[in-house]
Amino acid sequence: MQDGRPAFEHAAYLAGIGLEPGAVFASLVEDTGDVFDLVFRNAKDLAERCHFVSCHTSVSFGDLCAQNDNRDGKGDLAGRIFIRRLTVGGALAAITCSTVNSYKGLVAKVPGFEGGVYTWAPTHVTYGPNNRSAMLRMPQNRFCIENRATDMCMNAYLAMACTTAATVEGLGQKTDPGPALGKDLYLMSEAEFDETGVQRLPRTLEEATNLLEGDELLKAAIGDQMHNSFIQYKRDEWERYSVSISQWEIEEYLRYF
Repeated sequence: MQDGRPAFEHAAYLAGIGLEPGAVFASLVEDTGDVFDLVFRNAKDLAERCHFVSCHTSVSFGDLCAQNDNRDGKGDLAGRIFIRRLTVGGALAAITCSTVNSYKGLVAKVPGFEGGVYTWAPTHVTYGPNNRSAMLRMPQNRFCIENRATDMCMNAYLAMACTTAATVEGLGQKTDPGPALGKDLYLMSEAEFDETGVQRLPRTLEEATNLLEGDELLKAAIGDQMHNSFIQYKRDEWERYSVSISQWEIEEYLRYF
């Protein structure tokens, strides 16, 4: 809390009065550090109790979002946040979906009963009101911006640092993020995506890592040393995965060749 305001609401206030993004981020770090410590102290207990855990990250500005019509993304505050979050969406995925396995969940459908089962996982870098097929969703039951392209393997510190950097910079812009997509993205054609300019989320860790490498905003958010180390580590992870032989490959191909 700062001056009686929740952390992110205080950040919005600081950005609104023209404070530099670095100072705004420093305020958020001070406010949210204890929260992250609490999460990690309880991580082992959580893992022992759950067989599978999914997660999303949400940013809320409380009453500020309500005053700015946040639920459909048309408000001035929400629009400024969305435009910057969308431009770093693919690169941010390298941080929030940080393993090879992460990207196997960013699909519309998985094989199964009656031709397949819809996942309700995000597939494209866009936003929409209560749209679970979009990367950024505005839930109906609360005023926040939910990033659905995340999983429990992410480093929460890096994820929030990059999310905050994009959010704070977006607060200083007044660019139209484009119309919200309230339709089922799983049913849209490639021609429709081309018309709207909506990009697909990365399909692999390699693709996301390449996008992160070229993103100057996220590089500045976590620093050159961390950025370079993260890129090198993830490239090594991908290369080791690429030369490994999975059980699926053995079962799929060994009978033929």
